[in-house]
Amino acid sequence: MADQATSNLTRAALGFAALPLLAGSMVLLVLGGAGANASPDSAVCGGGGTAQIIGYVHLDAEQMGDAQTIVSVTASRHLPAVAAVVAVTTAYTESTLHNTATQSDHDSEGLYQQRISVYTQAVALDPVKATNAFLDRLVAVPNWQTNSVGVDAQAVQISQHPERYQPNVGLAQQIVGQLWPAAAAAAGPAPTPTPRGSSAIGSTPAPALATGPAI
Repeated sequence: MADQATSNLTRAALGFAALPLLAGSMVLLVLGGAGANASPDSAVCGGGGTAQIIGYVHLDAEQMGDAQTIVSVTASRHLPAVAAVVAVTTAYTESTLHNTATQSDHDSEGLYQQRISVYTQAVALDPVKATNAFLDRLVAVPNWQTNSVGVDAQAVQISQHPERYQPNVGLAQQIVGQLWPAAAAAAGPAPTPTPRGSSAIGSTPAPALATGPAI
């Protein structure tokens, strides 16, 4: 009887010991559910500015806040979501979505590591201005809406390492897929374009606007 009681106690102890291992396995299974190839809709829920895990990548509050800024600026310009994917891919590749003043390559600073001799420091270190400057150049790239993301990023950045952009597209797609619906809703519908040559006051034709180079 003593041997049987001892045996029962041993089995019970082993059962309790296994519980933490089982719980840990369940946590890993849940976190691993949204992999690098997951669709945008499978991204971890949460608003920009809150640290979270997306596609196995831990993004801190600053990174998510900067991603939110990029997506919001893109949506406010009524550009398609692919523009935000290109911008987030570029910013993650260049700075891992950290707005830094550390010059790691020549005089490059900010989210996109833009050269201050070209963009100025006031633009490079301001996430909103930096994103607008990036988008100004992006929309001037021929066929930018149908190019691969890596091609578009390289056309804007002119990097010595163009191969580094494309591997980060999957993560950028998940980030944008998560943040885009709210940003697009906040931006509202695109304004109705004014017919060419018309004027808001009277019938006097509007003067032609001169075009210039992108920023």
